[in-house]
Amino acid sequence: MTRSTADYYKELLPVFLVGALLPALFEFFSALAGTTFALSLTPEEMVTAGEIGYMALIQDKFFQGSAILSLVVTALRYVLSSLLNYGVIFAIYRKISFDTQVGAEDAFYFFSHFFGFALVVSIVSNILVGLGFLLLIIPGIILNMGLYPIAVWIAKAQTQEPMGVGETIKTTLDSTRGHKGYIFVQTVIFSIIVGVLGAAVGALVGRSALSVDGGIGLPGMIMALFLTFVGTMIIYIPAINIIRRLVDADIFHDRKGEMDDIDADLAALNE
Repeated sequence: MTRSTADYYKELLPVFLVGALLPALFEFFSALAGTTFALSLTPEEMVTAGEIGYMALIQDKFFQGSAILSLVVTALRYVLSSLLNYGVIFAIYRKISFDTQVGAEDAFYFFSHFFGFALVVSIVSNILVGLGFLLLIIPGIILNMGLYPIAVWIAKAQTQEPMGVGETIKTTLDSTRGHKGYIFVQTVIFSIIVGVLGAAVGALVGRSALSVDGGIGLPGMIMALFLTFVGTMIIYIPAINIIRRLVDADIFHDRKGEMDDIDADLAALNE
């Protein structure tokens, strides 16, 4: 019996919850920390903040002009979101291609497997996509769509014939040839749905999301947490459709028993 997208979604729900909730909570507590800082300011510092901005004041007050904290937070955000996304995509692939039993821990797969390699691939591929967007946008879109299933190739590069960073990226782009249009359509349709949902919720909540001074208050931060979480959960729907299409097209050249080593490795790690 052929399983539907909804069937896969239910089976992958624990993975999706982790992948959506953790980045949303990270953003929420980052915003909350900023609000707590703002509330701790003296009247004189409030005037200074209005002149130079809160981030500049934070640096001046706590880090003597250094941007170390900002860089650390940005780096943590990048690592968390990138590797969690890779873990979710790989879990979808394993479920669809091999019907592997997956759980919430699978969202952290690339934190415990191939961490360094996955992070380097993520950084390099994102730099390439960024450069592509600088070149009239379209090359960036093509690269972004073509690299969609790169998490799968990262794992394959470490469990089959070893591949370097460049070869992994090239293999991913080659494998999605003829499928980038489908990936683009799926991504755009559901991104529009998420955007419309966000606009609708924002219109309903309106000024109640703002603090007394016009900034983002606690209701606004809670709304942002909700929208980030729900939006990510919605985006996992096309993720299933896309990986399913790619598996059906056999772009990964799967063979029976191929994932046994990976599953055994993961099982040993969890013991």
